[in-house]
Amino acid sequence: MKHIDGFLLRRHGARTSYLHPEVAEGLEAIGFVRGEHSVAPIQHLSGRGEHSVFDLPAGGRVLWKHCGRGGVMESLLGDRHFGVERFFSEVGSAIEAREAGLSVAEPLGIAVETTATGMKRVEMVCRMVEGALDLGDALRGEASLSPTERRVLLRTVAGELRRFHGSGFLHGDLNVKNVLWQREGSEFRVTLIDPDPGAWAVVRQLRSPRENLMRLFRSYVKGEAKGHWRLSSGDLLAFLFGYYRDDPIAVRDFWSRGHKKRQRW
Repeated sequence: MKHIDGFLLRRHGARTSYLHPEVAEGLEAIGFVRGEHSVAPIQHLSGRGEHSVFDLPAGGRVLWKHCGRGGVMESLLGDRHFGVERFFSEVGSAIEAREAGLSVAEPLGIAVETTATGMKRVEMVCRMVEGALDLGDALRGEASLSPTERRVLLRTVAGELRRFHGSGFLHGDLNVKNVLWQREGSEFRVTLIDPDPGAWAVVRQLRSPRENLMRLFRSYVKGEAKGHWRLSSGDLLAFLFGYYRDDPIAVRDFWSRGHKKRQRW
């Protein structure tokens, strides 16, 4: 079985949990070690399935998520997984990113339950980013941002991704839902969530920060195609110049490649 340095190990039947020591008692109190809610969640959030939000007895809120599958594998295997490496890699990647000074949601626990067939079910807990919205909310216009504020936010997102990539990290599932933001006066704070190395095979296919950035652009284009939002060329250029700084050649190259992919998508 895997382990996470500094996390506490707890077992309950076929379920093995790894808990951040600062919140271990609180996670046990809400039922995470047993795998059953001991208290009612205060909120439900949708993702790949429904995730529950809990108040911890000592204060603070956590998101308890069940790690399902997507695509055709969901219909074949439901929520069962052959291995757990990708999930431990996600926790490890988030811890390393935070230690590098990057703004990534804090992982607090992971639990693995072994089924009768030897397959695994996985649940994870992370600290809630209080008062945050995702980038999709901003693009849809639900956050009441002025045109100027939207461009400031886009440049801030770009700058945080530049720092993330510059520190050697690639986000395995970079999309508008996994970029959170909060107002801080006239500025914005950006936090990345679910830095899913996703089977690092996915990241290896990304090859470079540019391809990782294209993954985010693809999620934007998918929403645009569904009529959820449409940014102006000026908005998109503000993002690209925020990422590439004073490198117009890189901006032009990404713009050209993105335009071609946009037409295909």
